[in-house]
Amino acid sequence: MIGPAPPARARVVALGAAVLAALAGCGGRPSSGGPPSPGGREEIAARPAPGPPAPPLEANDMAGVRTDLARYRGHPVIINFWATWCQPCRREMPSLVRLHERLRGDGLVVLAVSIDADPQSVRKYLAETPLSFPVLLDPGRAAADRYGVVTIPSSFVLDPDGLVVERIDGEADWTGAELLATLDALLKRRAGAAGGDGNAS
Repeated sequence: MIGPAPPARARVVALGAAVLAALAGCGGRPSSGGPPSPGGREEIAARPAPGPPAPPLEANDMAGVRTDLARYRGHPVIINFWATWCQPCRREMPSLVRLHERLRGDGLVVLAVSIDADPQSVRKYLAETPLSFPVLLDPGRAAADRYGVVTIPSSFVLDPDGLVVERIDGEADWTGAELLATLDALLKRRAGAAGGDGNAS
């Protein structure tokens, strides 16, 4: 079986002012409430600069509870921007679930941020495909725009200090060796850090 094309990856991306011009995945905003036409291509842009702090992220979860990224400081965090109408998002989600189930006991946090305009679409998806991590709602794309998301899925790997160490534009295999090595290093750093609170769920 031929797998998906590798995603565009960039370590240490300057957010906001410098946005990756990656065209992989489902593209940007859907027109008329549906997905854009497929067929984008990937471009990779890496910036050899120290990782910037992740922008603020506050959004309601599926229960209407406000969630703030700041509560997870001290944990490695993956923020995954996705939508139910995005087929690459759907394809990569099982590997993200497997990753979370494998590493959440070590402190890994995964936040899936849906840009669906209709929360009911998300509820229907979750009823059919339960996820092991929180799903946040971003129907107005305020969070996605703050992170400079131009294609979905787009994911951001944060270290325990809340710095972006890697950005992935496009579908990813979250159980691949390179990503696991990156996350293992972050988790070991967390475990060895003096005074880590380790209380977030």
